[in-house]
Amino acid sequence: MLNKRSHWKIPYLSNIFLRFLKKNNNKKKLKIKTQNRNSFIPSTLLTKTLNIYNGKKYQPIIIRKEMVGHKIGEFGITKILGYKPKKKRKTQVKRKKN
Repeated sequence: MLNKRSHWKIPYLSNIFLRFLKKNNNKKKLKIKTQNRNSFIPSTLLTKTLNIYNGKKYQPIIIRKEMVGHKIGEFGITKILGYKPKKKRKTQVKRKKN
């Protein structure tokens, strides 16, 4: 039985992460700003903050141990659940006829 493609393909890392891995700057807190949602999260980014673009604004996300190996786009929420407020009904005052 053949494995799925995701098991044998090489994890994709964008240039932003490759530059960060070369610097390996642990002394200061570095916030990475990215629009690339298809990169894998490497283990060297643990406890770092990523600002992920969701189509409208950048969302800050702190990388935890459970996130390593997944893609960045899985954690940047793009859709908002539909919320429609109820319309207020106009109440009519009934007048009594005398």
